[in-house]
Amino acid sequence: MKQDLFTKHWNIYQEIIARNYMQHREFGEEIRQVLDRRFPDQPLRVLDLGCGDARQMADQLKGRAVESYTGFDLAGPALVLAQKNMQGLAQEVQVREGKMEDWITREEGAFHLIYSSYAIHHLSDPEKKALLAEVRKKLAPGGLFILIDTYRTGGESREEYLDTYLKQNLDQWATLSAEQKGLVRDHIVNYDFPAILRDMMEWAGEAGFELEESPVYDRFHRMMVLSEGLTESHPIS
Repeated sequence: MKQDLFTKHWNIYQEIIARNYMQHREFGEEIRQVLDRRFPDQPLRVLDLGCGDARQMADQLKGRAVESYTGFDLAGPALVLAQKNMQGLAQEVQVREGKMEDWITREEGAFHLIYSSYAIHHLSDPEKKALLAEVRKKLAPGGLFILIDTYRTGGESREEYLDTYLKQNLDQWATLSAEQKGLVRDHIVNYDFPAILRDMMEWAGEAGFELEESPVYDRFHRMMVLSEGLTESHPIS
């Protein structure tokens, strides 16, 4: 039953990605450009927080020198897929089942690229803040933290965010069946706790990050490219 439920949810998420409902296509192209500029030839040590099946990260790493890939996720079945998707792309592949906020405190190495896509909004705000501090500790000199997630606007309550997000996004995802939309709705209502964007940036600054760029395609989904060594954060638009 557990495997059946995982497969059902995972198939829905793959449809969301394929239809580009959450801007995966645009963010993927942005990531390729960032990696081309910052790490054209450097062998990378990569940490993926909430990696799922690692399919998106595998696409970004194709053709690059990858020394190691480490992925954390709660879903064991997803990690089996992640191991397969990363084989042949990285010299060393490690996946760990459990909470990313726990596993990162146990990591002893440093990473050139730390990546997280639509995972951190599942944490409470204190957990998000603590995770940012841990990510900063694990970032190698010259490294980047690429964070893709959903956010609330300033002053917007979680209830207001949920109402707006569901109406402007989920209700418009036409290729999902009524049953699939119901499963997505239940997940969002029960497990999504997006931070206010400016709060997230403040916590990143306190952790020692500098915002290098933050492409915006819609009001809900955002990618941030954060580097070490904050001097003065860039304005958020």
